[in-house]
Amino acid sequence: MKTIAALAFASALALSTGAAIAADAPSDDFMGDGVVTDDSGFDWDGFFITVYGAYAFGFIDPATGEGISLGVNMTSDNILYGVTVTAGTFQGGQLDGQFISQGVVRLGVLATDNVVLYGLAGLGWETYHDAYYIPTGLGVEFGVTDNISLRLQYQANYVPPENDWASSLSAGLSWYF
Repeated sequence: MKTIAALAFASALALSTGAAIAADAPSDDFMGDGVVTDDSGFDWDGFFITVYGAYAFGFIDPATGEGISLGVNMTSDNILYGVTVTAGTFQGGQLDGQFISQGVVRLGVLATDNVVLYGLAGLGWETYHDAYYIPTGLGVEFGVTDNISLRLQYQANYVPPENDWASSLSAGLSWYF
C-alpha cells in the first residue's frame, strides 16, 4: 500500500510540475532573426513507439514489469483517436517471468496543445492463467519536445476465467515519428 501511495504522489507531482511548466511557457517562439513564429504545440497525429515500466497489483502478488507499445493516433479538433498494441513481461510474485500482450483503442481530449487526457479499452492475453483479459483505463500524456511525450496511466484488467480484477500503474516515454 505504501508503494501505491508513493506512485500516486509521484504522479500528482509530475502532473502539477508539468502544468506549472506549461503555464510558464511562452506561446510564441522567436527565431534568430527576431521573427515571431506561432508555436502550434505537440503533433499528436501519426505513429509512435513507447517504452514503459509498470507496477501490477490486485488479486495477484505485486509485481513490476516493462514493455513496449506501438500505436497510431489521429486528432480531429480537440479529440484524439488511437490504437495501440503492447507486449510486456513481469518480475516478482506470481507474475515472475509471465508475459502479456494487448490491443486497445484510446479516446481522448486535448486539454491543451501539449496535454491529452484519455480513456482506453481493449482485449489482451496473459500467460499467468493462459487466458484473455479485458483492459480498461485512464491516462494522461504530456508532449515534452517536438516528438517525445511522457505517459502516466492506470489500467484495470478484468480476467473472466478468474472472475477477478488486476490493476497496474505505468509510466512510459513515447517517440512520435
